[in-house]
Amino acid sequence: MNRREYRRLLQDPKWKIKAQFIRKRDNHKCCTCGKKTNRLQVHHTKYIKGLMPWEYENETLISLCSACHRKEHGIVLKRKTKKKSTPKSIIKKRKITIKLNNE
Repeated sequence: MNRREYRRLLQDPKWKIKAQFIRKRDNHKCCTCGKKTNRLQVHHTKYIKGLMPWEYENETLISLCSACHRKEHGIVLKRKTKKKSTPKSIIKKRKITIKLNNE
C-alpha cells in the first residue's frame, strides 16, 4: 500500500471515530512529551499486514504531537536557510563612468 492509499484510508469515518477515541483516552496529550494540543495524531506502534487502520487494538495506538510523530518515524524536516546578506558597511561604492561615442 502506498502513501496516497494509506492517507485515503485515514479519511474513512471508521478511522476518524477510532482516532477521536484514542485522543480522548490519552486526555488530548502527546504520550511522549505531554504537550496538550488539538492537533494530535494517532500513531500505530506496530503495523500488521492486511489490517485496516481502524482494525488495530487500542493498546497499539497512541496520541502524538506532530514533532514526536515525525521523530517516531525518523522524519527530518529540512529547514529553509536564509540567504546571507552582505552588511552595508562592506559594500564598496564604485564610480561608474559612461563614455559616449561623441566624446
